[in-house]
Amino acid sequence: MCSIDAVGYEAFADDAPNAQQQPNQILENCVRVTNPTGHVGLIGVYFPEDPGGVDDDEKHGKFTVPLGQAWNKGLTIGMGQCPVKRYNIYLRDLIIAGLAKPSFIVSHHLPLEAGPDAYEKFDKRIDGYTKVLLKPGMAA
Repeated sequence: MCSIDAVGYEAFADDAPNAQQQPNQILENCVRVTNPTGHVGLIGVYFPEDPGGVDDDEKHGKFTVPLGQAWNKGLTIGMGQCPVKRYNIYLRDLIIAGLAKPSFIVSHHLPLEAGPDAYEKFDKRIDGYTKVLLKPGMAA
């Protein structure tokens, strides 16, 4: 069995109402459930710096991976950003044709002038800023 982390730094260890983010939990789970010689894909988002991190290491993009366990199992771990430029035209065409509707992931629609503030809120994970559409000419 292989595993994929599609959550990234936003992982929670449980569903408790006051639960804190625990990004290390998903990394530990991936290593734990992956069969020997399996593959782990880390496609979730991990920032080099995160002012909203739950501890000093996470604020500096450092996460704990059970490397000894992964090594003993002979796991292959791959990660990185997707090659956006390879797929953006294809995705655009799917959207135009009505075959893809990515709008459900948009958290905010804002005027272009709100861009700097939106980026700051996204960086600090304020008010649910996850995916923001900036619209030139939109009334403030």
